[in-house]
Amino acid sequence: MKFSYTLLKKIFPDLPSKKKVIDLLNLYSFETEDLGGDILDISLPTNRYSDAASHFGIARELAVILNKKFNYPIKFIKPPLIKKFIKVKIENENDCSRYLAYYFEISKVGESSQEIKKILKSCGINPINNIVDIANLVMLETGQPLHIFDADKLSPQNSLLKTLIVRRAKNGEKIETLDNQIINLNKDILVISDIESPLAIAGIKGGLLSGIDKNTKRIILEAANFDSVLIYKTSKMINLRTDASIRFSHNISNELVKIGADRAAYYFKKIGAKLIDSFEINNKKYNLEIINFNIDQYEKLIGEKIEFQKAKKYFISLGFEVKELNKKNLQIKIPGWRTDILDFEDLAEEVLRFEGINQLKPARPQIELLSYFEDNVFILKDKIRNILTKLNLSEVYNHSLIGENDVEIKELGLKFNNKLIEVEYPVSKDFKYLRPSLLIWLKKNLIENSKFFENVSIFEIGKIFYKEQNNLKEKLSLGLGILTNKYLSIFEMKGVVDSLLKQLGIGEFLLVEDQNKIKIEIDFNPVGFIYHFKNKKNQYFALTEIDAEYLLKFVEEENEFKPISKYPAVIRDISVLVPFDIKIGKLVEFISEISSLIYDVDLIDEYFDPVFGNKQSLTFRIVFQSKDRTLTDN
Repeated sequence: MKFSYTLLKKIFPDLPSKKKVIDLLNLYSFETEDLGGDILDISLPTNRYSDAASHFGIARELAVILNKKFNYPIKFIKPPLIKKFIKVKIENENDCSRYLAYYFEISKVGESSQEIKKILKSCGINPINNIVDIANLVMLETGQPLHIFDADKLSPQNSLLKTLIVRRAKNGEKIETLDNQIINLNKDILVISDIESPLAIAGIKGGLLSGIDKNTKRIILEAANFDSVLIYKTSKMINLRTDASIRFSHNISNELVKIGADRAAYYFKKIGAKLIDSFEINNKKYNLEIINFNIDQYEKLIGEKIEFQKAKKYFISLGFEVKELNKKNLQIKIPGWRTDILDFEDLAEEVLRFEGINQLKPARPQIELLSYFEDNVFILKDKIRNILTKLNLSEVYNHSLIGENDVEIKELGLKFNNKLIEVEYPVSKDFKYLRPSLLIWLKKNLIENSKFFENVSIFEIGKIFYKEQNNLKEKLSLGLGILTNKYLSIFEMKGVVDSLLKQLGIGEFLLVEDQNKIKIEIDFNPVGFIYHFKNKKNQYFALTEIDAEYLLKFVEEENEFKPISKYPAVIRDISVLVPFDIKIGKLVEFISEISSLIYDVDLIDEYFDPVFGNKQSLTFRIVFQSKDRTLTDN
């Protein structure tokens, strides 16, 4: 997030040089970079937006680091509540927890000072006019986004009383934003409207209809707090990200509403504006959080001592209310804008930050020894990786999301339409669904690598996601891909699968022909399929996907030992004439089951001749061996 050194210096005059400020923030608070000129780029953690996404917040941090007093400039006011000019309605309190509206009469709309323009530009905001610029300046100072409506442009225009309604948009409604974008609205978008039409997209962008111009005489200042999830989703949905939406999306505190509104009132008064009326709805009153801080507990947690008065001074400088209970205990009241402080450990972290984490002395860790535990999934994945890399396959890592063009693999006859799980707000149409199969990306990997290599062998182990009877499922899957320029890919794939399963200790499995693919069966249950196809470039693809979680039931830690027979083997070659449509695997299986004396069967030759017609000659090598005797020719 961008910050202005000029604004920091204005609200905290004791500030050292810009370079020194960057060094101090990097050392004690947040990662900070110098973007040149007046600009500091400060990386804020998500839970610190309520207090630190503001120049007041950063100034407060620097005051603690420099051990100097920071005079917080907010002066709270008691606004008039005649309710004659402004009224607010909130249709759903979960959408908007607090809304404060101030009604002003102004004397003139003009340009802001050069200093304010410089500050706004440093933070990436274009100056508009003195009224709008005050709202943006206050957002930079306090962290509370504000919006301003031209009161005379609200319906009904012939009435002094103006009503603002916080509601969901209606399907079919539209709004033209201040930057002239036409946004189509729906019931998932929160808007601020008058009694007729939307005036602003809540927490994101104002509408052109109620914008401030040189003729504006009366304004309504909005300071509100909207549901963070709703603002985040809307910003993604309409592809509109603003300084306000970023802050609201990070769940900023309700307490900032009054701070921001009163700071803006201070500036408007300086340019001659008069506060006439106000209206507030607060559906979420802040309950003051009180946490005890114990010196001994701090030392036990951190491993370093801290002076009692020093810790007390840190908390006071940070804006906490502190009460000294005794010489070792402090009672800390947490201000509403420090939403990140939830327990003692958070308080300890605040003290440690300003003591200097780099000052901690190294110490041996004290850990509790637990009983040995094996993660079977981790062990299986490790085994698979070791086996496949030894078989010269390279591991790949692919994206978990797929696009609209990936819902089927035509070459394999696979369609995933009914299994797809759609992401609620995808970043693009190319990353719209969770992947239902590893083969989608593996096929792309093979095609991309075929530009550089004639032969490619890859694998991936990862989660797949799919719908099954309206239930969302995820499971671990193993994908294999082989590409060759010869009709060998399917045979290589069968060899890889065979070797993998055997080395995993799965002895009883079958590779069964199933139409245009090969089914992998374990215990007569299908656990995966081998697919193959040829493209127009005469490249041969073989792709396999196996249910890796199912393998866990059958993987054995140790292979069963079988003693070698002490009796010699007898080898015979036999040639048979069979039709082309008979599967070789079926023949091997058939021969193996003829006799218990058959130890092994291999195909060693194939021969074709026109005189055979629609038949082929196959030669098998059969190994006979007995465990209890020497075999005779008979």
